[in-house]
Amino acid sequence: MSSKSALSPVAAASTAAPLLQRKCAYGNPASSLAADCEQCRRPQALGMQTRLAVGATNDPLEQEADRAAAQVLGDAGKTRIQPSARPHLSRVAHGAAATAVAPASVTRTLQSAGEPLPGAARAFFEPRFGHDFAQVRVHRDNAAANSARDVAAHAYTVGRHVVFAQGRYAPDSGSGRALLAHELAHVVQQGASAVGNQRVQRTGDGAGGSSASAPPPAVAEAEAVAEPAQRVPPTPTARVVALTFDDGPHAAGLGTGNNRTEKVLDTLRDKGAKAGFFIQTHAQGGDGRPIRGNTPVGRQLIRRMHAEGHAIGIHTGGTRDHESHIAAQAAGRLSGELSGARDFIRDTTATETEPGVTATLVRPPFGSSDAAVRSTYASLSLTNLLWDIDGDPGGELSLAQLKTNVETGLTAMAARSWRGTTPSAPKIVMLYHDIRRNSSTHLGEVMDHITLVMRRDHNSTVSFEKP
Repeated sequence: MSSKSALSPVAAASTAAPLLQRKCAYGNPASSLAADCEQCRRPQALGMQTRLAVGATNDPLEQEADRAAAQVLGDAGKTRIQPSARPHLSRVAHGAAATAVAPASVTRTLQSAGEPLPGAARAFFEPRFGHDFAQVRVHRDNAAANSARDVAAHAYTVGRHVVFAQGRYAPDSGSGRALLAHELAHVVQQGASAVGNQRVQRTGDGAGGSSASAPPPAVAEAEAVAEPAQRVPPTPTARVVALTFDDGPHAAGLGTGNNRTEKVLDTLRDKGAKAGFFIQTHAQGGDGRPIRGNTPVGRQLIRRMHAEGHAIGIHTGGTRDHESHIAAQAAGRLSGELSGARDFIRDTTATETEPGVTATLVRPPFGSSDAAVRSTYASLSLTNLLWDIDGDPGGELSLAQLKTNVETGLTAMAARSWRGTTPSAPKIVMLYHDIRRNSSTHLGEVMDHITLVMRRDHNSTVSFEKP
C-alpha cells in the first residue's frame, strides 16, 4: 500500500455567516471565495435565511475532496483527511454564491432521518478512507432532491448528512461511486468539527442545470479511475440465517392450498433451505379438541419437517394454547408438559427402521422465562433458543412491512458487528410464525429480500440453515 496522503486543514473563510462550499458546474469561473457567475447569483435574490451558507466553487476543501476521491477510487492506498475548521455544506454545484445562505429546504432535509450507507459501500470506502461511516445518513427522497435543486447541486454534504439530487445516488455505478467518494471526503473533513457555524459543500447540478450535464471535474476525474477498483470488489462475507417458525403446525387440510405450515415447508423445499419449527404438541381449542401437533394433519407435518431435515423444537407441551411457561411453571405443570412434548415428537418422527428425533431446543411463548423456568429447561437438557430478529411481530403484516423488518433487523445486526444473541451464534436467528397467513404466503419473497439486502447493503452472501 502506498504512503498515506494527508489533507491539510483549511482555514475558515472570513464571513459573518457560515458557508456552503461548491464547485460551479455552469462552467463559469469563480475567481475568489465570494465570486460567482451571473447564473450562480440568481438564488441569492431569494433572500432565504438559515444557519447554513453556500461556499465558493474554488474552496480549497473542494480541491482536497477531489484529490481524496481520485486517490480512493484509484486504489492508491488509504487516504488521510484532516478535519476542516468547522462543518459546512459541501456540494459539487452550479448555483448559489459563496455568501448566499442555504434555503430552508436544506434545514428540513437535515432534520429528517435519512438512511444508513449500504454495507457494501461501507466495506469499500471505510478501509480506503480509514474512517468509520456508520453514522453517515444518506438522503435521497423527493424532499432531499428538492433541497439539492435549491442549492443547484448534484449532491451536498453537511457533517454526516449526504444529500443527493434526483437520480444521482447510484453507488453501484462508476459515476455514482465517484460522486459518493467526493461527498464522503467531505464527511471526513467535517467529522471532527463542532456543530456551530456550518456551511454547505455541494457537488453540482441544479437550478437551470440539466441532469444530463457533464459531471464537474472532481467527479469526472474520480470516475476515470473508478473502473479498476470496481473490477476487484471486496470479497463478500458468508453469513448464515436460521429461519424459525413458532406456534404451528397449522391444522387446515393438506393439499388444499390453505395449510400455512405446508406452504412454509413447500417454500423451504423449493429453495433448498433448512429451518427450525417450535411446535405446540398438545394445544387445544376452546371446544377441547386438538388444534396443533396432536391432530392427523399436525402429525403428518411434523414427520415431514423431520424427513426434510428441519429442526423441531418445543413451544408448548400443554393443552392451553400458547400458554406462558412462567404460568405453567407456577402451576407445577411445566416439566411434565415439556417431557410429554419431547416424547410426542420422538414417537411421531420414529419409523419402522429409524428412531425418532429427540428435541433439544425450546422456545417459550413471548420469549418469556424466569429463573425457575430456566432451571426446568436445564433439568431436561433443553436449550432456550430465542431470536436475533423478529420478522413478523404483532400479527399479520404486509409484504412491504415484512421487507422493512428484514432491512431494519439486518442493519441492527450490522451495527453490533453481527454478534448474535442466541446459542446458535454466529447464525442469525430470525423469528416468524407459520400459522400467519402473510408470513407463510410471502416467505419466498422475504427470503429473496434477505438475500438481496445482505448483498446490496452488507456485502454478504447468505445461506439458510436450521438453528
